[in-house]
Amino acid sequence: MRLLRWLLCSLFIISSVFADVKTIELSRSRSGQTVELEEDFLQYYTSYESRTVNEYGCLPEQVVRPVCRTLPPRNQCGPRSWCHPSPYGPICQTRVICGPVAGGSYCENLPVVENICRNRLVNRNYPVQRSRVLYTTTAFVEVRLDDNFPEGDFEMSLDLTQDVLSYYGTDFGSEYALLFSKESSNRDREGEIFEEINVTAIHAIDYLAPVTQIPDFRNHFGNRIEFKNISNPYNAPLRFELSLVNRYGHLLMREVPESFIFRDADNFVIDYSFMANSYFYPIRGTLTIKLQKDARLLNSDQFLTKQISSDFLL
Repeated sequence: MRLLRWLLCSLFIISSVFADVKTIELSRSRSGQTVELEEDFLQYYTSYESRTVNEYGCLPEQVVRPVCRTLPPRNQCGPRSWCHPSPYGPICQTRVICGPVAGGSYCENLPVVENICRNRLVNRNYPVQRSRVLYTTTAFVEVRLDDNFPEGDFEMSLDLTQDVLSYYGTDFGSEYALLFSKESSNRDREGEIFEEINVTAIHAIDYLAPVTQIPDFRNHFGNRIEFKNISNPYNAPLRFELSLVNRYGHLLMREVPESFIFRDADNFVIDYSFMANSYFYPIRGTLTIKLQKDARLLNSDQFLTKQISSDFLL
């Protein structure tokens, strides 16, 4: 019986797939291929089980203790019985007899309640994390490549874990940024996912353009600083950080919220009123532009954080 339970448990563990990852080669000749992934969707829950444990503690308990008290001389009454013979058998009588009793100390064992500290076996409920398979999910992903996708050594991994599809890629030549976009995503039925994605390869020099151009300072008016626009043709996510120094050497450094950046065709303006009042009077500063993590980038691990800074005088 124990062997049968072990075999059933092993069969469940071996047959349940809690994640599926597949890797494909990216080439124009294989554009439009459909990748199928399958996993068992898990539901995690907490249950409680009772365990007997040995614990040290103090609880009120009833115990028998000798209790002594001193009584004065007194009359004490109590029932007495005696019998005498008769032709019909012994006849017994009970009467209450009172008599003098000498005073003194008298002890007797009586039940009392005391706080007793010792080791006890007690039952405690403990939370246990468990999981169960609710259903099996099948995902079909159609991978299309841009018409201008270059020839090279490219790879893409598709990961299905807990009903979530994730995509990763590698350019073994380290020349291109691999950007993907979801053209369609259909999850009308539980346990079925249909997605169509498009992958574009952009030369690393073009993708990194925003952090390879030193921001060109143009003008300063009021609480606003004007710079020449930087080229960002692929909308790479950027973070702007501004530091200002006044004539007393006081330094302010903040990340610039997007709502304080104003752009037009040729320039962009930073309003620094969120970090300094009108009496700060900065005389110089530094603008730093940092490349942020791009959710569209398949090979983000090949593009470490990059930044560029520009010093300016006001």
